[in-house]
Amino acid sequence: MPYYEPNAQRTMTYENTGSALAIYPFRRGYGYVLFESPGAGADWGVRFIEGTLATRNTRTAADIEALLDRYVPDYVILQDVRKGQARRSARLVRLHAAIAHAAKVRAVDVVPIAPQAVEATFDSVGACSKYEIAQAVAREFPPLAHRLPVRRRRIWDSEAAVMAMFDAAALAIAFYGHRRPR
Repeated sequence: MPYYEPNAQRTMTYENTGSALAIYPFRRGYGYVLFESPGAGADWGVRFIEGTLATRNTRTAADIEALLDRYVPDYVILQDVRKGQARRSARLVRLHAAIAHAAKVRAVDVVPIAPQAVEATFDSVGACSKYEIAQAVAREFPPLAHRLPVRRRRIWDSEAAVMAMFDAAALAIAFYGHRRPR
């Protein structure tokens, strides 16, 4: 029996429109999800970036710039990494700034989403933990379901890299305004 049982009577509604590229950088690369419109995932994945820590930000930023040029989204969705919003390393904070700069140069709106906003969005469907939020994302977008890790990680396990893709999708869902149950 899964840890989290979905409540089929609670679904989500959308408030925002437009294409959005949600990006969630992590230590070894980044996860991304492109939505052409609310509820319509068009592309997603996890990219691993090789290199030393000194060169990884440059390579990651260049890779993400290629995504921006390829998809030309209306919005870039990032986790809000300002002080007090999210715990991220200094390197990842600099990477977020580089991504935001690359988007602004291309006249793409950058929307920072606080972790608390993601939690509030998924609270409406009963998802509290990071894994439960990933399960809710997989239910909302079935093409991602096969990528969900089989079980919750134990405290001594490293987080699966694919969770970055689910984190990106959760940011996009929070952006689109999945706040009110129907």
